[in-house]
Amino acid sequence: PGRVDEEEEISEKNSEPGDAEFVERLAKALGGAENLEEISNCVTRLRLKILSPEKIDESELKKLGAKGIIIKGSAAQIIFGLKSEQIANELNLFSVQSRFKK
Repeated sequence: PGRVDEEEEISEKNSEPGDAEFVERLAKALGGAENLEEISNCVTRLRLKILSPEKIDESELKKLGAKGIIIKGSAAQIIFGLKSEQIANELNLFSVQSRFKK
């Protein structure tokens, strides 16, 4: 009975930077592409300016590999380690593409 839940949880964690599912899940966990005002990074952190910080799903971010989450006002920093630059680039592209789809 508990086995199915464990398998689903494991498959959720398999989404990684570089695949479309990862960036879609990340944007959703951050409240949607429309909730992202600015996206940048440093070596180990994704740095964001968020319109509605209360929309952030910290549990989902951790499932996606976030090692830490810092939210102060409209500023958020998500610690992803050395993949942060790649993630920021993918999220920026996804955000721009999402705005043109509307």
